[in-house]
Amino acid sequence: MSGNLLKTNSFILFQKITNEFSHLEDDSLSPVRARRILLSALSLIPGIQVKEIYGENRVVLSHASAPDQTYEMHIQDSIDGLLILWNDYMKNLP
Repeated sequence: MSGNLLKTNSFILFQKITNEFSHLEDDSLSPVRARRILLSALSLIPGIQVKEIYGENRVVLSHASAPDQTYEMHIQDSIDGLLILWNDYMKNLP
């Protein structure tokens, strides 16, 4: 993946997560909501297909240009990381 494409994809993820954080009404983020935010953000990356493995904390990512090449991601670590980011975000609000 080229540097510019990586930056673009990172920006998409950052903007989606920031937008979701700004719309949380009760000032709390549950693991279920964090999971939805992550899956939604990943699905915004052009060409990326996200397949959730129900009953497990895994998702399978593939790109439209090479659907037979997949990347399996254990999403619990990302959920935990998003919850940490949320706590930091809440601490830094004016």
